[in-house]
Amino acid sequence: MHSNKSRRLSFVFAAAAAAWIAGTAFVQAFGPTVTLKEPAYRELRRLAERLDLKARLAADQGAHDRSRLYRRDNDFVQAAVDFSRRASQFNERLARYRARPWNVDDDLRSLLRNAQDVRDRVRRSRFTDEHVVSDWNEIVGTLDQMIKVSQSPDGQIDFGGSPGPEGGGPPRGVQERDPRGNPPPPPDQHRDEYGERLSPPGPPDSREVAGLARELEDRAGRAHGVAQRVAAQGPYRREFFQSIRDFHDQAVAFRRSVESGASDRRQIRAEAGRLLDSARQTDQSMRRSNAFSDVWPEWQGAMQALRRILSFVGD
Repeated sequence: MHSNKSRRLSFVFAAAAAAWIAGTAFVQAFGPTVTLKEPAYRELRRLAERLDLKARLAADQGAHDRSRLYRRDNDFVQAAVDFSRRASQFNERLARYRARPWNVDDDLRSLLRNAQDVRDRVRRSRFTDEHVVSDWNEIVGTLDQMIKVSQSPDGQIDFGGSPGPEGGGPPRGVQERDPRGNPPPPPDQHRDEYGERLSPPGPPDSREVAGLARELEDRAGRAHGVAQRVAAQGPYRREFFQSIRDFHDQAVAFRRSVESGASDRRQIRAEAGRLLDSARQTDQSMRRSNAFSDVWPEWQGAMQALRRILSFVGD
């Protein structure tokens, strides 16, 4: 009797162990193979926010009302809208990553293929223009960066063997490297921490100005997005909506000019001053009329970015 009971207990324990092993194998097979460490997660979150914003702006027909591609190719517009929806869903899911981690690589590769398909459609279209191509090149580039970050779960993001800064995260600057082992190019050819080419060499503050130009564009884009939602909900002052949209278009052009190196310090100062004057006038008019109050916080952020730019390039 005692022997039979022992055998039954042994069977129960063996079955439980087998179940545990099977469950572990299931988690390993279908759960995240590696959990992102905090430095990589924070950087991926920043890039996901940027991707979401860029995708929404790229899908915004109102912002491209002068583009023949958006006016004549409904299939392209739908493809852009669908991609924007997917990018937004990824961003929302990534925000909950700590509670429910998953292997983000598959989603990122799928998004990259989707973005490349849309970009290729843009390039093939006879209705396209350089601005639309640039928008989708930026989206593809952002996804390339995100994949690099996601594949470095310890936060030490390696771009050609250069170590990152102390404490993890991407390196501060990486020279181009020839995969065949040739010597690196002259020191004035640099890429940023994600492997993208920086603006031509300039004063020590040129990189800060480029970063602030990107912040300005992001702030202006969010302000435009908020204005669109407000306009869709009821009556609105059309002249303010037009000013907000025009300011966003000008912020995009300003950022491109800064990053390309096409503008010198004097030109940047003049354009930033003009943008700030325009933004102040719109801000004062909106407040006097109590119009688009939901836009005000982002608008203030955009003006602050312009003030900081002027502090770098001022005399």
